[in-house]
Parts: sequence; structure tokens; C-alpha cells
Amino acid sequence: TSDIAAWVDEFGADGVRIDAIPMMPRSANRRIAAALRARFDHSSFKTWLIGENFTGPGAFELLKAHLGPYGLNTEFHFPLMWALRQTIASGQGSMGDIATTFETGERTWAGSGAVMGVMIGNHDVPRFASVSVGDAGGDAWTSAPLASDSSVFAKQSLALGIAAALPGALFLYYGDEVALTGRGDPDTRRVL
Repeated sequence: TSDIAAWVDEFGADGVRIDAIPMMPRSANRRIAAALRARFDHSSFKTWLIGENFTGPGAFELLKAHLGPYGLNTEFHFPLMWALRQTIASGQGSMGDIATTFETGERTWAGSGAVMGVMIGNHDVPRFASVSVGDAGGDAWTSAPLASDSSVFAKQSLALGIAAALPGALFLYYGDEVALTGRGDPDTRRVL
């Protein structure tokens, strides 16, 4: 925890993103949170801790376990990401599925004080535009062709608009703003 605090101090960070939350004991995340808050929090500043707890659809309780006053302030809202991708990019389901997913998360995390991280994708999944095109599979070492169909851009705009309009902290993975394609890691991390 002293190394993390030193980096926050060195760069004047407002918060920390903790990667791979499920790969470490919950007590480790709580120790990091306690150490950073004890050192940096005061009446006009609160350290912000976001965790990447990669889950599938519907894993609300798994995310809840790491939130709260002694844990993380936020986590990436993966269940919502999956609902946006399923409904909008893949064209399966309904807008009601997105609303239900969001409402279920809100009920599950009520009282935690969390402000969830809302996004349409990240580096661990095929890019939203590739899902929309129907080219999310295939060799991730070969760059997926760039999107050119106007329906892909319309889907991307709709998903980003919903993500931006919902309560939470919007996270924009680089390239999502221009519908960058990518089949999977490492193609999801290509240079913009």
C-alpha cells in the first residue's frame, strides 16, 4: 500500500484504478482503500477508488461484495455493458432489458454509496463496433476492418448516448468515440 500511496502523492492523482479485483483477496483491496483514505482524504477531498471486477451478465452480487465505505467507491458496470452490447450491437433483446439490468444494479448496490462506471466496452472484449458489424470473432492478431456501414455508427452513438445519460461515471475506452473495430485482445488495443 505504501507504493500506491507514493504514486498518488508523486502524481497528485485523485484516485486509483485497481485491476483484476477477483485475483486478490478482498482484504487487500480494503487495505489499499484504508491506507489511501487515511493519508489523503480530508474535508474537501475524497480519494476515488475504482475496481475492474470483470464479470459476465447478471453478476450484481459479485460486484456488490467489493463496494462500500471500507471498499471501492465504484466498479465497472459489466452487467450493463453486456446488456448494451446484446441489445444494441447484436440486436437481440429489447431496450427494456437494458432498463432492467440498470435497475437491478441500482437495487443491488443501494446503500453502498457507489457511483458505478458505465461503459460500452474495454480492452478485454471485442470492440462494440466489431460486435455491431458481426465481425467480433476471428483472428485477434489480424486487425478487423474499419466500420463503414452507417448502421454501425448509429448503434455506437445510441449506446454511448445511453451510457452518458445514465447515472454513474462514464468511462470511454479510447476508440469507442470513433467506432474503432477490434476482434479481441490484442486487436482491441490497436493504435488509434
